[in-house]
Amino acid sequence: MAGRSLPVLIADPSVLNLRFLRETMSGFLVSHIDTSSDAKYAFELALKKKYGLFLFNLSMPDLPGALLYDLLRRVDEHAQRGKRLPPVLFIVDDKSINQGEIANLVREPGVRGVLRAPIKIQRLLEQVTDCVDSRYLKTSVMGPRVLRAAGRAA
Repeated sequence: MAGRSLPVLIADPSVLNLRFLRETMSGFLVSHIDTSSDAKYAFELALKKKYGLFLFNLSMPDLPGALLYDLLRRVDEHAQRGKRLPPVLFIVDDKSINQGEIANLVREPGVRGVLRAPIKIQRLLEQVTDCVDSRYLKTSVMGPRVLRAAGRAA
């Protein structure tokens, strides 16, 4: 079943970050990635489609990533659709977000970690691999060789 991945949804205001994340993840891990620089559009996509992982930037202008995930969780609970909301990794590129806020955030249900900008390829691959069921990864085993190759590419 490797290669038949659930899509990943990435919401980040930076087009450069979106491209970097999409290209890196599609090259090594998952084959289908939806991206949006608009949190409201990402919210709509998340309601329409089943995803295996969310990556949301905490500094989205209209709807910060943490609030976006909280809204999705509330809609999911209210609708009682029975589908489990996928895990989320948050992207932090704002130095005004302190360690205490991040520590509280990672204790929330469904939050699997934080990626600090600038994002290192190897760290991205490790965190995504930890969040996604290995059956859905392009590479059946994310072994040290793949991670070393990613580290050289960084």
